[in-house]
Amino acid sequence: MKIYIISDCHGNIDGLFRALEKKKLVDSSGNRIVGTDHFIVSIGDLANCVDDSVSGDIECLNLVGSIIDSMICGNHEIPYLDISNSFAGFSWNLDINDKIQTLMSEDFIGAAFLVGNTLISHAGLSVQFSNLEQTPEKIFNTIEDHWKAKNYNHSWFSSVGYARGGRHPIGGLFWCDFDNEFMPTLFPQIVGHTPKYVRMKDNALCIDVGAKDQDTEPFILELV
Repeated sequence: MKIYIISDCHGNIDGLFRALEKKKLVDSSGNRIVGTDHFIVSIGDLANCVDDSVSGDIECLNLVGSIIDSMICGNHEIPYLDISNSFAGFSWNLDINDKIQTLMSEDFIGAAFLVGNTLISHAGLSVQFSNLEQTPEKIFNTIEDHWKAKNYNHSWFSSVGYARGGRHPIGGLFWCDFDNEFMPTLFPQIVGHTPKYVRMKDNALCIDVGAKDQDTEPFILELV
């Protein structure tokens, strides 16, 4: 199975469709081309959740379940599940809330994915949050357990680091700043969240290219 990981979109529906079409995942009319042997996932911040992005946010979220097979929760979506875990500029919207709650109830939104021994999450799990003796499978299962139990106040979910204006030295899975906080684990990771360009830090890859700019397209990483 081929797996495609879409970087942070922030409601940039036009850029998202351009990127999907270039990868031949949709046709010029926006219809999905690839079949069941392909899995397409958003790495989080599919929506932007601020005042002027509502229309694009809803259009992006409406692709989940049809063109996008699943999505990882990002720090821009988590306030709809835990309002105490918010960000400056967040704007609550009823339609977005209803859509996110529906996607949650249908198990389309998760906190992380594991492909082989590679952990895929929005901002990454810095080494300070992992027990070096644990396998990535055990760490992923722990993340899943807390997520399904709606333990959104768990430090892996709620910690916001100094680099993002929080009170913790290191941010968690939704907040860790790749350039200023993230320290790689022994197992490989793929993350978004920190916009700049596609870059590596040891065995960790950040794919956030700052696609909230309408002239920029999200990066789509292909895994085989």
